[in-house]
Amino acid sequence: MNPATIFGTIALLGLAAVWGELVLENFPLTSAAKLLQTATLTWAMKIWWDRSQGLARRYAGGLALGLAFSIAGDFFLMGMLDRASRLVLGLGVLSFAFTQIFYTRALRAAGTRPSFLALSAFSAAFFLLAMGNHWTLAVPIDLTIGSAIYSVFLGVMACHATVGLRNENLPWDSRRVAAAGAWIFVATDALLPLILFGEGAGIALPHLGLWVYQAYIVSQCLFTLSAFELQSPKA
Repeated sequence: MNPATIFGTIALLGLAAVWGELVLENFPLTSAAKLLQTATLTWAMKIWWDRSQGLARRYAGGLALGLAFSIAGDFFLMGMLDRASRLVLGLGVLSFAFTQIFYTRALRAAGTRPSFLALSAFSAAFFLLAMGNHWTLAVPIDLTIGSAIYSVFLGVMACHATVGLRNENLPWDSRRVAAAGAWIFVATDALLPLILFGEGAGIALPHLGLWVYQAYIVSQCLFTLSAFELQSPKA
């Protein structure tokens, strides 16, 4: 399996998504291209998981499971279903919570162990920042609390990826791309409330969802690359 082929496919699907939204204004085409981007990464990581061994296998396994839940999260949140539905939003957020759990598990499998103080600081900061959306974007309080709880899982994952920069069980290239992927993921999640509720708060940014999604795909590509950098799989 050639990583260049995988990432090239992701780039072509990204171009299809951009073309579908900006030129053709074809929502089904754009949505299909987006879902195929995540599905392609999941398929590639599953193959890498099957072919790897030891630490590389445990790490790839966590990422593969996290990516699988990302597909579900994408499906619920990208607008193919009624995003005004509490159930749809809840299922989307829950799916991504499992993504963070499995990404954290992958990082812990590689030996990353943040201190209790670091985990507490990240968790508290992410929770409080998410709660601020209730006042800045008028996000309903029940959704705000739900997203704040999710943000704790996101913060724990980001903490592991950041502390993991010092984890010598992983090659430096693997550590740095995982950390970059984690923080780009954080940035895209921070913009999601603006996509969903910005218009109601008087903030309308054309095609914001398209560009944020492509940045999110970059974060997923970086996580995938961190596994590719870890170890060449067995034949």
